[in-house]
Amino acid sequence: MNIIDTSLWIEFFAGTPLDESIVNAIGNSDEMYVPSICLYEVRKKFLNDNDPDTAVAVIDIMKNSIVINLDSEIALLASEKIIY
Repeated sequence: MNIIDTSLWIEFFAGTPLDESIVNAIGNSDEMYVPSICLYEVRKKFLNDNDPDTAVAVIDIMKNSIVINLDSEIALLASEKIIY
């Protein structure tokens, strides 16, 4: 299970150089879990930047992964395997 924080999603889509493990995790959508709150936060950031086309595109990419509602049980499980 890989869960990546909203800030890393934003950095990834902004083209910021990231650790190879993060890029590989994002590229492996079969094992990437995206908390629904991350969809909100990433979309809101690009909409606030007045970039609605990018907002649509990045959400489409994120939705290729497994979107979940992050509850306390999943959060604690993910904390053992999370990529920072």
